[in-house]
Amino acid sequence: MAAGLAVALVLALAQAWCVDIHEKLLGLSVLMEVEREISFRTECGLYYSYYKQMLQAPSIGQVWLMFVTTVCFCLTWQFNQFILLLQTLALFSLDAVDIIPARQVRLPLLLSS
Repeated sequence: MAAGLAVALVLALAQAWCVDIHEKLLGLSVLMEVEREISFRTECGLYYSYYKQMLQAPSIGQVWLMFVTTVCFCLTWQFNQFILLLQTLALFSLDAVDIIPARQVRLPLLLSS
């Protein structure tokens, strides 16, 4: 019985020590709000921004409006990307079979230099 309690106590202290080390090295709870937002400026910053605005919205109407505009933006973006993909595939396929001369296919400035 005493050995079990001693093992439990040692494991509890080891777990508390690991949590403390993890929080000091990687934790976001010790950061200020500005530092936390700056740390999310990578690939997850956009999602954090949307969730933060939705949580801080004063009414459910504003949350609904933000959701609808975001969905419309994503659909429009996907459609535009699809059209650009079709245009690129058409140009390269026409160029591959020599239907249009290569000088008429305009390359972006980065590729032409």
